[in-house]
Amino acid sequence: MGELLRALRARAADHPESPGLIASWPGVSAARMPVACAELQQQGHAVHEVAIVDARNKVRRGWTVDHTNGAATRSGLPARLAEELTVLVREVAEPRAVPLARAVVAEVAEREGVPETVRSALALALTEACTNVVLHAYVDADDAPGYLEVRACKVDSVLTVEVADDGRGMVPRIESPGLGLGLGLIAQMADVFEIRTERKRRGLTLRMQFDLDGSS
Repeated sequence: MGELLRALRARAADHPESPGLIASWPGVSAARMPVACAELQQQGHAVHEVAIVDARNKVRRGWTVDHTNGAATRSGLPARLAEELTVLVREVAEPRAVPLARAVVAEVAEREGVPETVRSALALALTEACTNVVLHAYVDADDAPGYLEVRACKVDSVLTVEVADDGRGMVPRIESPGLGLGLGLIAQMADVFEIRTERKRRGLTLRMQFDLDGSS
């Protein structure tokens, strides 16, 4: 299990522009990965399931750890985070939702006293995350696209922002420079960023953390 965890961390560190996905590992078959990664989660490691779609729309699923901007992976978030997160935007995932989300979050960040440099990084990262939802989350929808939701909170000196959808999710496409660059830019702008899936619902959540005290 230790070797698998080290492999997941190394893969994520070596590939900040993508989820650093691992589908199996010597001694841990693809069929056993969910169980093995569930054990790592129980031990407190931030291991999550991620999906990648290639140029032929073939979906590959695997596992990864929290994305960081060259920093050590953090183990967990404040226990009260789920209670603190506030829904700031919930709009149909159409192009007009992107500038709306950016404006709303910018206003909240300024009101909360977030430094200007962090607000600039947040604006870029949020724009990329929301744009990816609009362009990719509902491409296989039969009717109108679903929702784009932006949640945020400030706990101590950390600002956490989540961009979530209930479609196929913000799925990176191999050989798609646009989306790949978007993930890379988010990784550069945020101090910690993580792509999360849930077994009981469709969609993805991209979580970004920004340190406000300049210690990272």
